[in-house]
Amino acid sequence: MKNIYLILGLILLVIGCKKPPPEEEPLPEGYVNGIIVVNEGLYQQNNASISFYSNENETVQQQAFMTVNGRGLGDTANDLVAFTQSGSPYFCVAVDVSSQLEIIHAKTLKSVGQVSLIENGVAKEPRKVVTANGKIYACNFDGTVSVVNISTLYVSKTIQVGENPDGLALSNGKLYVSNSGGLNAPNYDSTITVIDVNSDTVIKSIDARINCTASIAGQNNDVYVISNGDYGAIPKALLRIDTNTDSVTNEYAVNITSWAKQDEWLYYYDADLNGVYRFDMNNQFFENAQIIDGSNFTTPYTMAINNDRIYLADANGYVNSSTVRVYNMSGSFIHEFTAGLNATGFLFNN
Repeated sequence: MKNIYLILGLILLVIGCKKPPPEEEPLPEGYVNGIIVVNEGLYQQNNASISFYSNENETVQQQAFMTVNGRGLGDTANDLVAFTQSGSPYFCVAVDVSSQLEIIHAKTLKSVGQVSLIENGVAKEPRKVVTANGKIYACNFDGTVSVVNISTLYVSKTIQVGENPDGLALSNGKLYVSNSGGLNAPNYDSTITVIDVNSDTVIKSIDARINCTASIAGQNNDVYVISNGDYGAIPKALLRIDTNTDSVTNEYAVNITSWAKQDEWLYYYDADLNGVYRFDMNNQFFENAQIIDGSNFTTPYTMAINNDRIYLADANGYVNSSTVRVYNMSGSFIHEFTAGLNATGFLFNN
């Protein structure tokens, strides 16, 4: 009997001293000095993707995320936001129909985690993402904002907002959530929910204009919001919100489809004038001069600005690969490259 106990003890000792499996070798940081393009894909086709344009080689790698991770990005990637954690660069992609947030290392494109936004079997459908105070905020089409702790990738809170929120902007210590009500047409929502990002509580609902979607933080504690109207009798408009008073102070009749900002200037694509113009946010002044002629675009879709370059994505009818055209700030064409289906966001690894 003692021999049996001795043998069992030796077995347990061997098991207890077993070495852990070797750690995976870190991936080479191959996705630097270039442009990461997140492609929306086609709705319910599960073909969202990431392209990488190399500034050094002037070449494009399509399906870069799939190459690194051995799987696709999911169904309908709507937005991305960059952040730093423990000194390393990452970005978060809101994958709408898949109802998840994908967390990706920005230099390797390796997925480091997924946050499911499916609750009790119901998909929340994240649309836009921003970061503040070590948290990711995702506005979901089910009428909520999910608060995710970046360190743990745990949903710490769900905040009820308006109907079908489709825009986020951070300014003056507050998060402005544009509530579109798009699924309730013609009874659109007309509110903007204001959230204190320190307490993660709703502090106000601003009476705005119907069908508000995209938003951007401007100068002097302003937030600008696009109201899409009803796509008929009520036209599009640009709203200016004073975040000191949390009220709409200006409304401009302009048909903006995409935009980006640099310093005090808001650059935007005007669908009525078929080109890129700019707006002085300090003086509330629209310039008349066209910067970029958009007559050669099939489907103007997304705009970004980086290092005094304007990037314009043409979705080419939504069913073909996107063309990204690059211009200097005066509007002179520099070059172009091809991205995936419906290029929706840019991350610049300079």
